[in-house]
Amino acid sequence: MKNLVIILASALFISACSSTTTPVDSARIAWAVGNCAPAETGYASILKTTDGGATWSRQGVGQASLLGIDLADVKAIDAQHVWAVGTKSTIVHTTDGGATWMAVATPLTSQVGLQSIDIVNGTHIYVTGEQGTVLRSTNAGATWSLCDTTGFNGAMIQGVHAISADRVMICGGIPVENDLALGFNRTTTNGGASWESVEFPNNFNRHELIGAYHYGTTLVFYGTTNYYVVSRDNGITWRADSTAVAGGTNGGADINHLIMLSENTWWASMDMGHILRTENAGTTWSDYAENLRGTFLLGIDAFDSNNAISVGETVGFPRTGPIARTTDGGATWTKVFSHDNALFHVSCVR
Repeated sequence: MKNLVIILASALFISACSSTTTPVDSARIAWAVGNCAPAETGYASILKTTDGGATWSRQGVGQASLLGIDLADVKAIDAQHVWAVGTKSTIVHTTDGGATWMAVATPLTSQVGLQSIDIVNGTHIYVTGEQGTVLRSTNAGATWSLCDTTGFNGAMIQGVHAISADRVMICGGIPVENDLALGFNRTTTNGGASWESVEFPNNFNRHELIGAYHYGTTLVFYGTTNYYVVSRDNGITWRADSTAVAGGTNGGADINHLIMLSENTWWASMDMGHILRTENAGTTWSDYAENLRGTFLLGIDAFDSNNAISVGETVGFPRTGPIARTTDGGATWTKVFSHDNALFHVSCVR
């Protein structure tokens, strides 16, 4: 994945043979996705970086598969293979690093907004969205099936996270009165043939959920107004908690995206420009990125424990899409780019 400039044959030999060489920025590739512009007449926003987020270039303009589409989520398998999902039941992928984006056919008979995607081993793909939609492919997207979601009550399934090819966590919200939403969660251990709901302590099922993640035997569901629940024993027991940094348990910023670099080290991107990091599985949190206040930080991903990227949208109109990165483990964040439209998620090649 590196673009090597050959200056001297001896220098190339030394570089190739060294086992302690630190990867340079040019090895760090990521994609960010978001809204089209202008709405319904433009093309979906797909941005790519090849230098760890320092610079970004637009992809997909003029390609029919992306016309009038808002993309909500993206998942990079490697430097060539990337998948994204969005409005109008759209699932697109590239096999050439983003030069071309192809739409795939699904069993959906009506257009729904697809919200989230996760991939295991490059072959097992899960996609979720509006109206209780859960799609599954077991052959790298060649064919798709609809999972049985009887009893989901038309939930907006905002998040999907695959622990393994057959064990999957999904979550979101079920609309209720006054435009509020009750929390929704399901898990499966048989690839979506059947689903079970987790009963969280302190009635945390009342809080709308946005996403899920795991590392080892630590599982997390996270969502609105700081709330999250964590299991440290592979889902047997759960602890209900709050980040308590951006408003505490009485309200505050939504946890829009959370990733885990280890069972103890987590990153969270939140409303109002908060980027939180914990080194002890949520016992304490550090709040970074004060210079990004005034933005909804909707997505975050990391190349490693020092290098990460966050994307989102501005609070005020017109909604633009800021991109920020850190190269020092989050101690400082630099806004490196501002896109014309909102950006929802980012995926780094690791």
